[in-house]
Amino acid sequence: MYFIQVLFIVISYIINVTLGFIAYDCGGSNLNITSFDSLEVEKCDIPTPTETQQIQRIQLLQHIETYPVMYKSCLISVDYLITRCSAFEDAQVVDGGYFSDIIELGSARCSEVHQKQSYNFPLGGVVTDLKINETTYVSNTMVGSLDKHGNCKGAIFKSNKGEWENVVVQAKFKILLSEGMATANTKDNVLILPTGTKLKLSDNYGIDAFKGETIWSISNINCEEHDFSVLYDGPASLITSNTKSQKNLRLHRNPSHSD
Repeated sequence: MYFIQVLFIVISYIINVTLGFIAYDCGGSNLNITSFDSLEVEKCDIPTPTETQQIQRIQLLQHIETYPVMYKSCLISVDYLITRCSAFEDAQVVDGGYFSDIIELGSARCSEVHQKQSYNFPLGGVVTDLKINETTYVSNTMVGSLDKHGNCKGAIFKSNKGEWENVVVQAKFKILLSEGMATANTKDNVLILPTGTKLKLSDNYGIDAFKGETIWSISNINCEEHDFSVLYDGPASLITSNTKSQKNLRLHRNPSHSD
């Protein structure tokens, strides 16, 4: 006959109704962690106790499904104006020479822009002293040159919109660096931004229509303090019983207390 030791924890206070528990048994040399859903636990009879041990302090923890996470966003848009050098004083706009585009940085570059608060233009030049949660407008001559005396020197420019020769490309950048707090939902693996956009939490990267590329970091450590709330912290009784039934861990309300 096989006997399985069943442990019961009797808590001397009433615990508010909750959906699940995580219990830690530190009585032995190895850490014993038990978790269960309180809505799906089947009823079972409590075996007659053979030994009762008073424990000065235990903690009953509940996993937090949502918690705040800091995010950072990068949104860089650019308006292009492409003109061709002319023998006359006025420049000529080429066909399809005015268009807008969004520049994607990727997770690493977006993080770097936030850290340095500066942005390097794709074809040379840099803008510094960018402010967080503020929009910066800056113009840059990306290709060719055009001075105040009317001297024009063109060059070749290629983009996903086309290719031009002997042109001057002027670009007006709109740079928005944002940061703030979002809500992480570990159960659904979702990050909810203040704009309402939902991104995959485990990706640590996503694109928001309003804030642009968004990055964040979540901890993979299961015992981070912010991952749990303490439902009970205080004395308890550890009841040991020998039984044929399956090993169980049960919490009991003290009948001498009421809500």
